Amino acid sequence: MRPKKLVISAFGPYAGLVNIDFDLLGDKGLYLISGNTGAGKSTIFEAIRFALYGDDSSELRSKYAESSISTYVELIFTLRGQEYYIKRNPKYMRPKTRGEGYTEAKADGELILPDGKVIAGYAAVTQKITDILGLNTEQFSKIVMIAQGKFRELLVADTASRSKIFRDIFKTSSYDVLQRKVKTQFLDSYKAYGKINDSIKQYVQGISYGDDFELADRLKEIAAYEVITDIDEVKEIISKLNDLDEAVVQDNSLKIEQVQRKLTDAARIKASMEAMLSLIRQLLDAYEEKRDIMARTGAIETSYNEELAKQPKREKLLVQIEKEKENVKKYQVYSDKCKEADECKIKEKTLEKKLQNLQSTEKELSKEFGLLKESLKNSEGLELRLSEVAAVIKELELQLKEYEKIIELCGRYKNAIENHNKMAEIYLKKRAVAEEKKEIYDIALRGFLDAQAGIMAERLRDNPTMPCPVCGSTEHVKLAESMTKVVSESDVNNAKRLWEEATADAVSASERAGAAAKEKEREEQLLGETIAEAGMSCQIEDALQLARKGHNEYSDKKEKLMAEREEINKAIAVRSNQLTRFASLEKQLEEVASNIKLVEADWHQCQLNIKSLEGQVEQLKNELSSTNINEAAMLLREKEAIYAKLVDEFTKVSEAWQTHSKKKTETEAVISQLIKQIKSFDTSEIQLFLSADNEEKLTEQCEELSEYITAQNEKINNFSKENEGLIDLNNQIFARLSANKAIAANIASKEVSLVKEGEKLREIKSLSDTLNGALEGKERVNLETFVQISYFEQVIRRANIKLFEMTEGQYEFKREQSGEDKRSRSGLELNVYDHYNGTIRSVRTLSGGESFMASLSLALGMADIIEESASGIAIDTMFIDEGFGSLDEAALEQAMKVLARLSEGNKLVGIISHVGSLRERIDKQICVTKAQAGGSTAVVCI
Repeated sequence: MRPKKLVISAFGPYAGLVNIDFDLLGDKGLYLISGNTGAGKSTIFEAIRFALYGDDSSELRSKYAESSISTYVELIFTLRGQEYYIKRNPKYMRPKTRGEGYTEAKADGELILPDGKVIAGYAAVTQKITDILGLNTEQFSKIVMIAQGKFRELLVADTASRSKIFRDIFKTSSYDVLQRKVKTQFLDSYKAYGKINDSIKQYVQGISYGDDFELADRLKEIAAYEVITDIDEVKEIISKLNDLDEAVVQDNSLKIEQVQRKLTDAARIKASMEAMLSLIRQLLDAYEEKRDIMARTGAIETSYNEELAKQPKREKLLVQIEKEKENVKKYQVYSDKCKEADECKIKEKTLEKKLQNLQSTEKELSKEFGLLKESLKNSEGLELRLSEVAAVIKELELQLKEYEKIIELCGRYKNAIENHNKMAEIYLKKRAVAEEKKEIYDIALRGFLDAQAGIMAERLRDNPTMPCPVCGSTEHVKLAESMTKVVSESDVNNAKRLWEEATADAVSASERAGAAAKEKEREEQLLGETIAEAGMSCQIEDALQLARKGHNEYSDKKEKLMAEREEINKAIAVRSNQLTRFASLEKQLEEVASNIKLVEADWHQCQLNIKSLEGQVEQLKNELSSTNINEAAMLLREKEAIYAKLVDEFTKVSEAWQTHSKKKTETEAVISQLIKQIKSFDTSEIQLFLSADNEEKLTEQCEELSEYITAQNEKINNFSKENEGLIDLNNQIFARLSANKAIAANIASKEVSLVKEGEKLREIKSLSDTLNGALEGKERVNLETFVQISYFEQVIRRANIKLFEMTEGQYEFKREQSGEDKRSRSGLELNVYDHYNGTIRSVRTLSGGESFMASLSLALGMADIIEESASGIAIDTMFIDEGFGSLDEAALEQAMKVLARLSEGNKLVGIISHVGSLRERIDKQICVTKAQAGGSTAVVCI
């Protein structure tokens, strides 16, 4: 990167605009930035760094700058033959463009690339510059621009700090990625190994055994180990434990079989006893039920025979009932026909009345239909008139809009005239004030110049031989008179400021008046064009009155037509309703006519039905002896009730007899079956002889069987408890045996994984320790640092050439081979070898001048290697701020020789220094001057 042009505005000590053309300094060699302390020499370098990388500081704006001047830095530089442009401004407070007070100017930046592409934004520019130069702001400050107080930073940096610088410059981050990746793999393998070991440990802790197991203490001891190593012993213990448990399970299984056989036999005998007891009890119940049945047989049989004797009476009564039913049916037919004839007469009167109502309705509808038809004929043509009125209203509205537009434009034109007159009046006042301030300034300036001439004349009077500072003559024909009232420079500057402010106000007022005049012309032109388009032949002054008159006339016409349109709309609405009603009436008339025909037909049919029913009623009346149907019905109901009672009594007695006979037969069959079943039982196991035919003996045997069953239950309970105990014990041992077998299988499986992971862990640990510099007893140099050491050695070799020359062969850089201890990271530490006394010491022990030469040599060596490496970074410019004042004359001579030789190539080296001899040695300079009133300037001096 080589600067071509630097523009500084209101930045640091520079109050105004400073333009530095670096092209005047040439494309190589040394140049000096000189000036008094605090003038702003270092600010030139800071401005370049700010343009490139920015600065978060909010105190970059010059305190000497006027509020109207903006703060920014512009830099044009070349890189590999291509030109770049940067403009950047910091955050600062600036006057508001409108109103009073200040507002914050946001930090911003712009970068124009060689192809014309623009990068905008403060942070975006910084990132792009970092990518282009290959250096960030920290690296730039340590290698390219060695700022005041920054010389020793690169020199005394520790391994970690220097490694960070080398990583970005020499692109060694891939080695760091490799180191970290291998270390991550090692940690993952270590965790996996520990996880498998923990799993085996959990399995060992989960082994189950009895309280009397002889190896229990050994298992507890192994389970307490952090790392399980005695896996073979654990598997042997589990095998012994499983053998013992399997023997116990086999012995218990034999005992369970014996107990279960006894339990089965006892249960079988108990079930046989319970079955016999149940049958005996059922037989006793059957005997009891048979005795009850026999006791009730006589009474039921007597009742049944009595009811059989009443059968002739029931049959005779049934014949009488059938005769009465026939008689009642004839009475019912007569009654129904009389009722039907009456209903038909009522219907005939209803139809007659309905027919009269329909005829009356038809008459009323016909009358309304005729009137409506006449009204519709009279209202034809309303739609046509409505469309005519609407068309006229639309034409009126268009004309009214033209008048309204003219009225509006007249108002705007009037306002424009008033605004122009107002702005013109303000301008005349402002111009008068500016002229008055100009006269005051001219008077003050003449007074100041006259006062200076008087002061000069007094000096010449006191020393007549002194040459005139204006013309150089030693003969003074006429000296100016001394002024009694002296006008100071500040008075002149204040008067000038007031004049300039008044002039600026007048110019601003003039611009506003001009804008108002243009606005008036635009409004006048627009109004004239609108009047012409409206077809009005009149002057602009008369347009408003004519437009208002025309607007009023057309408004009146529009209102009348709109009222007419409203009436037409109402009439159309009425006609629409009439049309609907007309269609409805027409339909109703058709329906009424149809209904009249239907009702007339029903009425005639009803009259015929009445005559027919009256003849049938007369015939039935002649056939009946009496027309009292209620007496006949009552007699029928009485006989039916007597018959129903007789049938119900017979049914109940008959059902009771049948049920009783069936129950007797069923009970006898049950007794016979139960006796058979009881006799078939084998009672040899309980030594009991069953007397199935003897009811008394059976009762005694029930009690004996109950006692037998109670005893058998007790025996079964004892066998069950013994069986459950043996089964529970076997289940516990079997569960323990299954779990321990599973544990043994899992431990064997995990053992294989543990061995495999252990081998992997040993391999990856060795590689990780090597790459990350963690080998026991070895220097802590990781792979990335090892690669960086190679670059560092090259830097040291180049730097030693320059340091050896600067120090006249006294000092030489030596890389420290190992750290102070084996635990801290090392490899990039730096010492110096003193050839005068043969000692090696830290660079931190160098004096101020020695430290400056060493730092400068290291920076130059670093720049050489960076350019030669594959990093793509081009360093053809360097900036060195101060440090030369700490050198004696001989050391300064040597340092200048090195820098001169460096600049003989293609480098441009800038130096900031107070050392006077450097001004004589270096022809090309940037001279910085600080004004007494504040604010600095800088110019290129060749």
